[in-house]
Amino acid sequence: MKAQGGGRIINIGSISAQRVRINNAPYSSTKFALIGLTQTTALEGRNCNINCGILHPGLALPDEVRNRGGGPAGKPA
Repeated sequence: MKAQGGGRIINIGSISAQRVRINNAPYSSTKFALIGLTQTTALEGRNCNINCGILHPGLALPDEVRNRGGGPAGKPA
């Protein structure tokens, strides 16, 4: 990105980085680490016109699950 004069990086985080759940330590810890990576990359890339941000989507229900009548906690979508 430096060679091309900059760019944009969008990392996909998770609300699990801030609201942990039981039996979810590996997932939550890696998403928490992604916050640090994003912030560091944003600071270090600033002088090179490289922007870095993170999105924390909530519960995502894929169409495949929705079409089978599944939803959060086994409830119909």
